[in-house]
Amino acid sequence: YLISMIENGEIPLGKLIFRSDKLNFLSSLANEYDQQMLVDTEHSLVHMVRIKTRLIELRMQTLTLKTIFEHFLMIFYN
Repeated sequence: YLISMIENGEIPLGKLIFRSDKLNFLSSLANEYDQQMLVDTEHSLVHMVRIKTRLIELRMQTLTLKTIFEHFLMIFYN
């Protein structure tokens, strides 16, 4: 990410060399990128948990419907 920003001219390479304040700037960019990665990962995990919960709910509904249908068939054919 950082390299592509330098390649695209968003961050001038000349201003980064031998300047401690620029190193701090790079560090803050890296921290911001890491933070965004953590947030994105957290959102993905929350989304996966919601999907898993919904799948469990659907499975329970399917089992309930199957049980009701089997009970109906037993009554109907007996």
